Order: sequence, then structure tokens, then C-alpha cells
Amino acid sequence: MKANLSREWRDCCRWPDVRETANLQRLGICSDMAARSPGGAIQIGMIETSARYFNFAPAGVGRKAIIMICDLVEAESGADITDLLAFNPRNPSSWWLRLDMTDWLGGWEIDRRSVSGLGGALYLAPTGEPCSYTEEPLPIWRNPLSWLAGGCVGAVPLTAMAKKDIRFLGCPVIAEDLAHGEEIQEALRQPYRPIPQILIREHRRAA
Repeated sequence: MKANLSREWRDCCRWPDVRETANLQRLGICSDMAARSPGGAIQIGMIETSARYFNFAPAGVGRKAIIMICDLVEAESGADITDLLAFNPRNPSSWWLRLDMTDWLGGWEIDRRSVSGLGGALYLAPTGEPCSYTEEPLPIWRNPLSWLAGGCVGAVPLTAMAKKDIRFLGCPVIAEDLAHGEEIQEALRQPYRPIPQILIREHRRAA
């Protein structure tokens, strides 16, 4: 059965307590920044993880993580959550998705710079309103923690394929620093799709 992400966001997560809020502030994440993320908040949840996915753990089990909404998309009911993302701020370069239904964190920032948006999804702004168009370069961040510290402006490629998709964004991008810019360039040098082995058909000569 497919997870009800809106229900899990409501029932399986909680607001950061005073100590957790102070720790986030030391990492450069204040409440105003968190309010700019989809859903207007980040939450705390207990999770169990596999290589790429996470499940919410029963009370007293699992490990604590920050839970975020990746994006909101237009739906008949108003706005749907594309996916939930979990990460530990002590190791922000590792993260897990609840359903693995998105390649980006901050997809609405891509839609703002494109008529159709990457993949054709109609993302909504974090407030649930339609995105407004902009010609500004797109900030690309290494991980969700950097994205939060940057005020939730720009996007995080969550998969190797998303890094290669940067070539199709149709706008300039801004890397975090020189090393990050080189990482992006290296990803773009890789073949977009695996190059298949090419075999030559043998032709028999007429006797």
C-alpha cells in the first residue's frame, strides 16, 4: 500500500524542541529559513533506513533525523507532497527518501526558470501558490543542510542522474564553491546514458 505522505508528515513527525532548535541555529538554520521550505517547516522523526529509503520507526525504536518535504505539486485536493526526505545534520551528505519519487529538493526553483519544468511536473511554491518566473541563475547545493542554510533558494540534486540533468536546466547555475563547481563539471562530463557495445554484422560473400 502506498504511503500517505501528508498523514505521515502530520502524525509521525514533531516540531524540534528547544535543544534541537538551538542545535539547528548553531548549524546556521533559523526558524525563518525553515519556514521557507515546502510546508513551511522542518520536523523531527524517528526512522529506520535502507540504502536509499527510510520508514518511520515505532516509538522508542530507530534513530532521530530531520524530516523535510521535498516539493509540493498541484493536485485536485490542493497540493500533494512529492516525497519526504530524511537526513542527520551530523552527516548531511547522506539522505534517504520515503518513496524515491523525486530527483530534486527544491524542484519549484527549477520550474521558476523554465516554462515546462524539468520532467514536466507542475511544482508549487512552498506556500502552495503557483511559482513566479525568474531569469536569475539557479543556486545548486551539495546537500539539504546547505540548502536550508542558503534560505531554501535553489535546488539539491538528490541522485546521480539529477546531477547529469543539470545540463538541461536552460539557465546558469551557481555552485557553492570552486570545488563544488568542479564536481558539477565532472558529473556533466560523464555519458548521459551508458554507451552500448557496438557489434558489426558479418556478411557472407557469395560463392
